[in-house]
Order: sequence, then C-alpha cells, then structure tokens
Amino acid sequence: MDLDLAKRIINELSEKDMTRSIDFHLMGEPMLHPHYAELATYVHEKGLNAVLYTNCTLLNKKNISKLVSIPLSGMVLSVQSSNAGAFINRRARNINFEDYIKGVESFVHSWINSRNRTPLSIYYMTGLQDNSPGKELIKNRQECIDILSYWRDFLHKIDPDSVEKYHFLPKVNLNNLWSQYMIYPGISVFFKYCHTWDGQMLPAGYQVRPNSRGICKEIIDRIKMSSFAILWNGETTYCCSDYDGSLELGNVSGRSIEDVYFGDKASHIRDMAEKEKIVHPTCQSCRGRVYDIKSGKKVSDYKNWNSLLLAGFGYYKAYGVYATLKKAWFYIRK
Repeated sequence: MDLDLAKRIINELSEKDMTRSIDFHLMGEPMLHPHYAELATYVHEKGLNAVLYTNCTLLNKKNISKLVSIPLSGMVLSVQSSNAGAFINRRARNINFEDYIKGVESFVHSWINSRNRTPLSIYYMTGLQDNSPGKELIKNRQECIDILSYWRDFLHKIDPDSVEKYHFLPKVNLNNLWSQYMIYPGISVFFKYCHTWDGQMLPAGYQVRPNSRGICKEIIDRIKMSSFAILWNGETTYCCSDYDGSLELGNVSGRSIEDVYFGDKASHIRDMAEKEKIVHPTCQSCRGRVYDIKSGKKVSDYKNWNSLLLAGFGYYKAYGVYATLKKAWFYIRK
C-alpha cells in the first residue's frame, strides 16, 4: 500500500473515532511493507492501538530490532506449524523449519531482554476436525502439552525467576481451544482449530453447500464493533476470510472510509445480515455447511456435545442471552 494512502486511512480512522485498534494482517506479511515500522508508530501517535500479526518468516536481526522498539499494543507470532512436516504445507520459500524456529526464538529472547511489555501471543494450529487439511498438524492433548513444555523450558533459560510462577503447565482442554495459555508474563500460547478460510481451502473429498441465511457478527456486531478490512490496493471488505476482496465494497483510494462503509453496497449487505439474510456468494459459502462428498454427510462444526456447549458458553459471555439463543435457533434450523 502506498505510504500516503496508508497515513490518510489512519488519519481518518483517528479523527472520526471510527475504531480503537488497527490490525496489520490479512493473508499477508506486514514486514514486507518497507514502512511497516513507521506506520505502526504512526498509528500509536494518532492515539490508536496497533496490533501486528507476522508469519515469522522475516524475523531476522534487522526486523527483530525494529519490532521490539515499535509501540505496539499487541503482537501475534503466527507460527501455526509444530513440526517440519506441517511447516512444508505453508510453502514458505527460502527457509527451512529449523531456521524458522530459530528466528522465532531469537525474537522472543530479544523481546524479553528489551523489557518490552507488548502482549505477545504464539499461535499454533490443530487438525482436530474431520475436514482439517494436513495430517501433520497437532492431533491430541499431549502434543499441545509438549509445545507448552518446550516454550516453558526455553523461557526458563532466559529468565528462570519469572518462569517459576508458571511451573505448573495450564490444563489444555481440546473441547475449548479458544483460550490463551500463559507461559510467561505477557506471553501466551494460543491453540486454534485449523480452518479452511470458510470453505475456500477445503481438502480433497469435501465441498461446501452455500447458505443464504445465517448470522455474521463480523458484519453486524454492535457490541464489539464489526470488522472492516482494507487491502493493499485500497479495496475494502468485511473480514479476513475475504482475502481477495471479492465483496468489493468500495475503494478508499478515491473515497473516504466513511463514504464506503455507509455506501449503498456495504449498507445493503449489512441491512440484509441484520435480517439473517446472506446475499453475497462469498458470504453464503462462509455460512454454508461442509459435506463429505463420498458419504454425503455433513461435517460437524464441533467435535462433540461438550465442545458445542463450551462454544455456546463462550458466545454467551461475549454477546449475552438473546444473541446466544438466536444463534442456537439458527443452528437448529440449519
């Protein structure tokens, strides 16, 4: 993205109080931008929170030095792969798994030595669902525990006194992965289900049947604020699953964000979503159901009833009774 356009976007978001946080991510690597450090600092200077996601492939000395000095409000190390086999599926160029992990370790080491207090999350992906691509992904609780132990031991070598309070590893619940497991002050590990970018990256043998009805909090969440994404070329969309910008809500290169967000197209999609009507094909695929082609059976979104109940409880805590009952009724009809 052009530097002037990026700063104009930040200025508008700040001046019109349209958001509290700007996340640098969306199927791309922020450190590929030659001015990523300048832009993240600019976000901070404008009174907004800057959160940076990185796939960690560019964690060299130069970038590590920049990252530990940027006033970020949060940072995510999107490691995802727990072994060399899983790492191959990422198709990373010019780097092997061993060097990749060394870069992650070097950054974490520098982060601690710099006394940086930016919350740091290390993301790993599990393959617990039937339609998860990649056989090398985390498959059981012990593998999760092994990762937590690995990082605890690594951190103990750097700062044994601080690690002592995390001597007992947190209990991993595979039925409710959406939790942060603290392993050091300010550092957590996050296990998440391997998703298929809402049906766009399904492994062989599965297909999505689109659905024209559904609930999407990315579009209509009035409590936590709906998400809104701006791609490198100024094109806009509602969420990171539409990484190609197929919604084409409008381009902010020649228009204000406010004009695009309240424009006819974005407003229509939002108004229909309020009525649980999904109008765009990309969104219909997202809200659709995954089927096993051979058997013709639906693939469950959850492993068992326990995981479904835990997910429901998490939804209740985030959105309240009415929204949870509404969501439950939607799944019953579905």
